[in-house]
Amino acid sequence: MPFTNMRLNLFNSVTEPKVMATVSLNSVFDMIKYGSDKKCLIEEAQRALILNFDKDKYDSIKVTLPCVTYSFLFNGYRNSKSIIKPTGIIAIDMDGDTKCPDEDILYASYKTLSNKGRHCLVKVEGLTQNNFRYNYELISEKLGINADLNAAKVTQPFIIPFDSSIYINNDSEIWKANEIKKTHIIPEKKEKVIGNGVGQSEKKRFTNLNDIIAHIDFDGEAIYDNGEKFGVASIFIPRHGIREGYRNTILIAIGYQFRALNPTSSYYDIYNLLQDINKKHSKPPVTKKELKKLVNSIMKTESDDLKLTLNERKRFVFNPDYDLTRKERQSLVMTAINKDKARKSFEEIRAALDEWEFLKHGKITQKKLAMVAGKNIKTIKKYYSKFKDKIKSLNKSYKEKTKPP
Repeated sequence: MPFTNMRLNLFNSVTEPKVMATVSLNSVFDMIKYGSDKKCLIEEAQRALILNFDKDKYDSIKVTLPCVTYSFLFNGYRNSKSIIKPTGIIAIDMDGDTKCPDEDILYASYKTLSNKGRHCLVKVEGLTQNNFRYNYELISEKLGINADLNAAKVTQPFIIPFDSSIYINNDSEIWKANEIKKTHIIPEKKEKVIGNGVGQSEKKRFTNLNDIIAHIDFDGEAIYDNGEKFGVASIFIPRHGIREGYRNTILIAIGYQFRALNPTSSYYDIYNLLQDINKKHSKPPVTKKELKKLVNSIMKTESDDLKLTLNERKRFVFNPDYDLTRKERQSLVMTAINKDKARKSFEEIRAALDEWEFLKHGKITQKKLAMVAGKNIKTIKKYYSKFKDKIKSLNKSYKEKTKPP
């Protein structure tokens, strides 16, 4: 069966999970290329955003436009429990760039509703719920694009825009889905982090660490050492609760950070988050009236002006393809630290030898080398065999130069 004849689920909008129709992929392409009955609304939304900088109007129109799910067919409603089967297509949400990728696996691509990104479609075999995100990331890397990982969900709806220049390559290569590579099967649950009472929505972020990890090439390793610490934006609740005198400051900081991580969050998203945290962690909780004032204050900042607070520092990150216990992570960190120390010790000893002043220190010995390099004699003995020939050559050269005629 040609890919364009494959069937996809159509929905009235991103806010309505009920399947309204099952249509062919070709008909979706036609809607994008020639414009659907919503073409006027689409153009109005784009004018509001691009010409008038009216994001509120853009958002209000956006949630009324029809959308489609590319990767799976659903039985009645769009949720992970209602999946019937894969369609044979995966769609990647490409952020911040409208240039069409040049890859043989690219099947179709068109500009998003905002005209600030693209949706990239790839033919795929063997896609499942379990390997979906893994292949979403692999395909993104293959295409060389900055993909929105928040859209890496089996239930992700894609708004149908208007793009007369849609790219379609019916002869594109088919991606063979990869299974997740794991070295361990851990029976215990992964440790849960912050998020008590903040809901289980897949769309909400409590850290930007996953965005950072998505751009790291682990090269098959379980751990990545950045060499120095970098900033991460996360949400934290004080371990011993939020004490009186600090409640307003901490709740505003949490709400602002959450909104910066999730710019499209509504007033009620922020309110519900802070209400739950306030109830469980504030000692005593602030009143509902005061909480509403805090949320109103948080919502005053324009979405485009939101800035993440880098309140966490990390040097090591772990490959999400590995299931690691806390003990295994600690072991990997210690191994990496020891390896880095060994490298630094080696470099410092080598530098001491390269800059050795014979007139000042005389012949190179282990004891003198320890003093000049600022190392313990045990460290010098540990690495001495690696420099033995070099030391012998330097001492010999010095002796020959100072030998009387």
